[in-house]
Amino acid sequence: MDTQRKLKAVGYTFDAPVNALAFAEDGSAYAFGLGNGRVHIVRGEERKTIEAHSGAVPTVCGYGDGFLTLSDDGTLKHIAADGSLKDIAKFKGVWTERMAVHKNGSFAVAVGRDVHLWTKMDAEPRILSPHNGTVNDVYFAPDGRGLAAAHRDGVTLWAWPHFEPQPMVLPWKGAHLSVTVSADKRWIVSAMQEGALHMWNVALKRDYQMRGYFGKPLSMAWSPDKKWLATSGAETVIVWPFDKAGPEGREPLQLGWSNSTLVTHVAAHPEAPVLAAGFEDGAVVMIDLIDKKAFSATAPSGHAVTALAFAPAGDSLIAGTANGGGLHMSFME
Repeated sequence: MDTQRKLKAVGYTFDAPVNALAFAEDGSAYAFGLGNGRVHIVRGEERKTIEAHSGAVPTVCGYGDGFLTLSDDGTLKHIAADGSLKDIAKFKGVWTERMAVHKNGSFAVAVGRDVHLWTKMDAEPRILSPHNGTVNDVYFAPDGRGLAAAHRDGVTLWAWPHFEPQPMVLPWKGAHLSVTVSADKRWIVSAMQEGALHMWNVALKRDYQMRGYFGKPLSMAWSPDKKWLATSGAETVIVWPFDKAGPEGREPLQLGWSNSTLVTHVAAHPEAPVLAAGFEDGAVVMIDLIDKKAFSATAPSGHAVTALAFAPAGDSLIAGTANGGGLHMSFME
């Protein structure tokens, strides 16, 4: 992908903050999850606003040609391509805001100290428990044969590496707020409350603490070749090397900036060595990992970028902001 290609942008204005967004897995539509429980879906020239939940929508994930939406009111729903709603689960008395979906049809939701795991839409969920505290994030291994759950004092790995009967616990004191897994399942990386990353090399049974972030590095994205991990939480995009040597003892790349404000969200192109980064001042920056260069995709709006995602084909990008702004950017030839 040529990062110098022109962008065609379409803007949206919503009546609540954009908390989450996603493309449908087949790329046929994209959706914005709002702070008032609504989900706005764009499919070609058609726009629909779905009254999906009574609470905010902190998570939206593509699922086939539709979407799974999770609300902090404790409800999980599926929105089909025609806009029809289906109740998947109701979790009473818990705050639900983290969900993961795998392309094999599995999806998982953090529910208090448990994780509810579905292998397909109509299956009964399996409950993974216990965890050492409230589960703050869940992430599927890229091959779908494992799940990582971040919580207080560490990360728990389920079915790792060969469908183990007991979970593997990776301990480290502190609050682990988000988690990701490398393509080969050797590396587990979590973002921590105190502005640090913790990295475990599962194969070598070693771990490392990477400090120095100004904020919490909650957003993480792997480059398409899986050799780089981009993170938010600093004034530039911090990009760690994950080739065979790994990040131990090596300096990360620091790419892209906007008015000395913090990076709030990162996303990786599905095929090209390109990253997108959203900032607290509302700017969106594109980064070329080959040339180590960045250019501005959108000017600062004054409102923080809250979510960012590339289309499955990589031909467009969507962004949302804290004041209810939405943007669809298409890459023109």
